[in-house]
Amino acid sequence: MIEKEQHLPFCTRLVRVLLPGGICHYYGKEGETEPPREEDTPSVRYLAYGSSITHGSLSLILPFSYPFLIAEALGVDCINQGYAGSAFMEASVAEYMVSRKDWDFATLELEINMLGTSISDEEYEQRVIKFLDFFAKDGRPVFVTDIFGNNQNNQERAKVFREIIYRNATAKNMFYTNGLHLLDNSAYISTDMVHPSGAGHRRIAECWTEIIKDTLLVLE
Repeated sequence: MIEKEQHLPFCTRLVRVLLPGGICHYYGKEGETEPPREEDTPSVRYLAYGSSITHGSLSLILPFSYPFLIAEALGVDCINQGYAGSAFMEASVAEYMVSRKDWDFATLELEINMLGTSISDEEYEQRVIKFLDFFAKDGRPVFVTDIFGNNQNNQERAKVFREIIYRNATAKNMFYTNGLHLLDNSAYISTDMVHPSGAGHRRIAECWTEIIKDTLLVLE
């Protein structure tokens, strides 16, 4: 009754399994279950790529991450492709995500996981170029950001990485937003100095949702 009265985007009988970090084993299912029907989920789907921040690691509770909050605000479905500790902008990952035809727009969080590596600035830029090229050729709207505000000590290198992403996210279907615009508040960072707190995820979601909403309305 509530589902019909309030036009909820998801069928209330639908259950989504959210996987934590680490190794997971699938042993099967029991009981009367069936995959969702087309009308059980929103017709618009949003794909989010990024690090553990995108995945929702260390959030208050796993669904309380900026991709889920953006999806909730827009009334769309979310395909979360956050790779905790291992989002390195591999071309094969970009190729896989673009090969999926079940999403309508995407957000790309690039790329805090590579700050602590020995990769050179030149190698980093080449990786950015190859990664973004798959999305540029695909043509679907892609919202790109770089490294969110954090309390680490490598701010100079983060600045270099942001500049590299800014000058390469220039395709017609790409809409760049500086990570510091989405989150630049030291009080919104958890005690590990990297991951946003619940307030930080909410801040990112609120800022990015407005940008996405305004852009998609213009594109229509």
